[in-house]
Amino acid sequence: MVLHAFGDTSGSGISSAVYAVITQASGVSKGLIAAKSRLAKKNLTIPRLELVAAHMAANLVDNVRTALEGYPITSVHGWSDSTVALHWIKGGGSYKHFVTNRVRKISSKDFIEWRHVDTNHNPGDIGSRCCKADQLTELWLFGPEWLPNPEKWPRDIVTKANKETEAEAKRTKEVFAIAVDTRDDFV
Repeated sequence: MVLHAFGDTSGSGISSAVYAVITQASGVSKGLIAAKSRLAKKNLTIPRLELVAAHMAANLVDNVRTALEGYPITSVHGWSDSTVALHWIKGGGSYKHFVTNRVRKISSKDFIEWRHVDTNHNPGDIGSRCCKADQLTELWLFGPEWLPNPEKWPRDIVTKANKETEAEAKRTKEVFAIAVDTRDDFV
């Protein structure tokens, strides 16, 4: 069994969804196991909300993994469409407390391999927006069609620092001191 956790935000809501892909002699099946949505906190930037969504996805997949203890889980993948949040999660760097604390919590679940997914293939996008139950799509119920085939997964990206990632960089002040050799002429 392979677990996949998706997280996303719309600015008004945050959502995560966990899917299982099970391969058996009779074939491959996939489907939604657990999902969670909540309102987004006001006054947070979209990059920070994307990081909160990744944190929610990490916690949810960790809870699912714990609940499935005893079942053979071969790998766990986390998916986000935010290159900024992925840069914070994957990259080193010294960031402000908000980002540092969430990255530390996400990284403590080191069994999760984080990857990039296009927004159009991110079921978390559906859960982050207002939607009635009878309007849920195949993407929400079963995840992206490529989920069971790693060779068809979206190509992972290499993230780079940019204006948005560096907006959360911890500012450091450099202090220089000059030593002056003085003589005491009163001796």
